[in-house]
Amino acid sequence: MADEENVVEEEVDVTPGDKTKPIVILMVVLSVVVMVLTPIITLAVFNHVQPRSKLVAEPSVNDKTYDQKYEGLQMNPSGGGASRFAMVDVVISVNNPAMINYLKYKADDAPKGIGDKIQAKICTIISKKTVEELGAEHWEDLQRTIATEIETILKGREDIDESCKVIEVYFPKFILQ
Repeated sequence: MADEENVVEEEVDVTPGDKTKPIVILMVVLSVVVMVLTPIITLAVFNHVQPRSKLVAEPSVNDKTYDQKYEGLQMNPSGGGASRFAMVDVVISVNNPAMINYLKYKADDAPKGIGDKIQAKICTIISKKTVEELGAEHWEDLQRTIATEIETILKGREDIDESCKVIEVYFPKFILQ
């Protein structure tokens, strides 16, 4: 009987190195998995949470857009007196080249151009906003307002029909002092 007890004790006896090795390997593998998945999950969450800007119309892949840029627009925001000013570059993307002819400044190559009127309207819209309303968190509303006003100005002009849309309005430069 003494031999049987010794045999049982020898089978049960395990060295401490054998128990910790699988645990260490498991911890290393889990650490690597966490390091790999963290940026992937973070990017997926940010892409899902980040709002998409849909101003007026969403162009399809095959649609061509036409841009008109108004540079160096300067105006004073509402309520700031003459102590505050905004300097803005505005780009307007449209889906019809006929609209660009109107958005350009009047010249030989654009006899129908009403760029001065469009520029004045953009300056009026921006100058009616307070400094707080011109913060980056309010740009989508500002862009939507500008797009709507431009479409209203262009509506009813020759060569402009219901399919003509302002696709996007964006600010490559927006300085507020």
